[in-house]
Amino acid sequence: CKTLRRTTGLACGFLLELMSESQLIEYKESWRDEYLKWICGFANAQGGVLYIGKRDDGSVCGVADSKKLMEDIPNTHS
Repeated sequence: CKTLRRTTGLACGFLLELMSESQLIEYKESWRDEYLKWICGFANAQGGVLYIGKRDDGSVCGVADSKKLMEDIPNTHS
């Protein structure tokens, strides 16, 4: 944040607030097929972003096998 503050003048707290969960941003620690409903909801509204591998507080917990997940999601039917 120090480098970003020097180059853009933005405070870290402001950036964290921009990236906190909202109607357009949702964090999930792991993938569940039921999240397809979230994606449909975003598509039917203003849009949005679903982050997989992030805790509710915005910290990163990661995804065990992200490549496999990216292959599996398009083949999920609910």
